[in-house]
Amino acid sequence: MMLAIGTPFIPGWQELKPFIAEVWIVLTILAVLLAPFFTRRSNFTCAAVAVAGLTIALISLLAVTFFGDDPFGFRFTGLVVNDPFAVFLKVLLILFVLGIVLLWFCTTARTFQEGDAAEFLTLLLGATLGMCLMVSTTNLLMLVLSVEMASLP
Repeated sequence: MMLAIGTPFIPGWQELKPFIAEVWIVLTILAVLLAPFFTRRSNFTCAAVAVAGLTIALISLLAVTFFGDDPFGFRFTGLVVNDPFAVFLKVLLILFVLGIVLLWFCTTARTFQEGDAAEFLTLLLGATLGMCLMVSTTNLLMLVLSVEMASLP
């Protein structure tokens, strides 16, 4: 009976490497949610963590794209594709969200109550993750999931 099911698909580093920016965005979401527990000025800390995470995601995306051995092609059994157009849109999206976080911090961060930045930045980063997946999808199911992830926040 177990032979009919087969083994589960567990992606390795070669499958995950082109999508390192999405992995860093997920880690940034977790760090932004945990940051208020360790600092007194949580809005400043959450914004700094978000900027740092987005910067690392952008640098790692560019490094894997330009210095990787096989950065382009279909991944995750054909659900997503990494091509030059998707990389270009991800770079634009991450730069845009980085600008939003910096503008938010410079203009309206002081009007937020202390501790509200984590929620705002988590929703912004979650929508960014959905949009990054949306530009890489080739499957209808993955498209629906990424649109929901981008529109839910």
